[in-house]
Amino acid sequence: MLIISAETKATSADCKRRAQWESAARAGQSARMTYTLAGWRQTAGGELWLANMLVLIDDDNMGVDGVFLISSVRYRHDAQGTRAELEIAPLAAYELGDLDKRGTKARAGIKSWG
Repeated sequence: MLIISAETKATSADCKRRAQWESAARAGQSARMTYTLAGWRQTAGGELWLANMLVLIDDDNMGVDGVFLISSVRYRHDAQGTRAELEIAPLAAYELGDLDKRGTKARAGIKSWG
């Protein structure tokens, strides 16, 4: 059992929201995946893959379909070639729930591959 103490005075509703957020965030953190892509850029001569980008993934082999957040990028260049290793996580791992006032406009910059 995990016990988390409130940092400030909290109501029952505040604690419930916090518990829901903790549950979603921890589930999202445990569902991270790594994709290795040829090259460092999204398209030839295009933008680099960067942490905090939203990406649309459609991967039938892994059963992954949806919008994910790139949580980290590792650029590699060695005897195996030039590649980018993208660690992705579900958005739930980073969303603020009721505290998130950005709405759907926050998803306007979604990139895709798959």
